[in-house]
Amino acid sequence: MDTGGSLMSQPWLPWTPWLWPFAFSAPMEPKGIESRWATPNVVVTETQSVRLRRFGAPEASAEPILIVAPYAIHGAGIVDFAEGHSLVATLMAAGLPGLYVLERRSATPEMRFQTIDDSLADLNVAVDDVGGRAQLVGVCQGGWLSLAYAARFPRKAASLVLAGAPVDTDAGPSGLVQATRAASPEALQGLASGGDGLISGLRMLAFFESAQIQEEDVGSILQDPETRLGDAYAEWNKATLDLPGRYWLQSAEWLFRENRLARDAFAALGRTIRLKDVTCPLFILAGADDPIAPPAQAFAARKLVGTPAAHVHKALAPCAHLSLFLGAQTLRTEWAEIALFLGAGKAAKPGVSPPSGSGGSPSGRRSVRPARKYARE
Repeated sequence: MDTGGSLMSQPWLPWTPWLWPFAFSAPMEPKGIESRWATPNVVVTETQSVRLRRFGAPEASAEPILIVAPYAIHGAGIVDFAEGHSLVATLMAAGLPGLYVLERRSATPEMRFQTIDDSLADLNVAVDDVGGRAQLVGVCQGGWLSLAYAARFPRKAASLVLAGAPVDTDAGPSGLVQATRAASPEALQGLASGGDGLISGLRMLAFFESAQIQEEDVGSILQDPETRLGDAYAEWNKATLDLPGRYWLQSAEWLFRENRLARDAFAALGRTIRLKDVTCPLFILAGADDPIAPPAQAFAARKLVGTPAAHVHKALAPCAHLSLFLGAQTLRTEWAEIALFLGAGKAAKPGVSPPSGSGGSPSGRRSVRPARKYARE
């Protein structure tokens, strides 16, 4: 597939602006940009497609916390961007002494045939490597993947946080859903099979306005009008991921076109999953102005899972998508609530007594008092 005017004449090319970046993804360009991390960490597992990073010293007496980063245009660096804008550092400062992050690596031509099942298998290995059971914190596209995993392996999910994650794409409108459903299946297949079977993050980014973002917009995203992190944000913004074409195609069709996850028609590692099989404590975070995962799509999860209502919690942040993970105010308030949820002893390891001197906390963790108590459904 070539570029330029001849590409525009292709019969499968959808006249949908959101999809144009993928059409212009070929030929591929050399990559090599890696995410930078603000918090010291060590890589404990590394494969062709993922890295499992450990931050701090996770407590042996409690279920480990595993942040499942998105596999989208931007990578795992979104959870540890900079001082004052780090989800990882926020949780650790709130009394959670250590955690893990599952980082997806940019796809290579050898990975072009990877699918959602491969991502679920990678997550399963990560959960086994941290102890066989974990508190999952799914960020953006890592959210619906974590939810699918918890439905496929409910005994391995001690608790679940869904942050900015689209779940029921019929529950409310979004440009992402509308664009995907406006394109024909042949159009999506054509996009997925171009570019050596990969979706180029760099080419895609070039077609989004965010590639030309101005300093004041960075201040809005970081919720700090006086920020001096404009250059750091620009560098992070360019550290894009290439995606396997098959993975992208399944995500587009199964999630955004066919809504399989919410309809209990989602196949995960050889089995069609049911969200009612998810019974662990659940916290849902949504942004009031989020165009990627509107509140209606995100909060719909609370009615689809089998978790008792007393253990389903939610928070609505007054922000758009990126500010859910990078915004200073969101980290100080809504993520403080999530830290309380993760550290409240709901997911302490069965049969493990709290360490001496824990102050009576069931999990042995320091009490966390957020700005306001988390909402309960």
